[in-house]
Amino acid sequence: MAWHNSKLVVFTILGAYLVIQGIILFFDGFFWFDYNPIGAVFFFCGVYLLIPLMFAKQNIEDMEAEMEVNALSASSKKFKVANPKKTAVKGILGTSIAVSTVALIIMTILVVLFFVVMVGIFSGAFLEILIGIFDT
Repeated sequence: MAWHNSKLVVFTILGAYLVIQGIILFFDGFFWFDYNPIGAVFFFCGVYLLIPLMFAKQNIEDMEAEMEVNALSASSKKFKVANPKKTAVKGILGTSIAVSTVALIIMTILVVLFFVVMVGIFSGAFLEILIGIFDT
């Protein structure tokens, strides 16, 4: 139970911070793009860390039920209560984190390619101007 409470405190604070930073970064812009995918990654990671808070009451009830069943059971096999809703939420948020990370990588590659092309264009044009000036 102590681990559950400390996990709630640490993950809630960090999750809330990442959600707020994610929203701010998302609408900040990413070069010529309107939205910043780094903000989406932070936002989904923050929401993922808030999962223990979303299911806190249900987790406590599940732990109490597990302790009661395991105390009454004569076998050495420990019973574990599963929560399908929590598993579904973790799956959806994990997929969202993966998709936003892939979008971040693609947008970063596009920005780097754009700058490489611009440097190539401007360096070639600048070289032609220098040749025109000093060719006399």
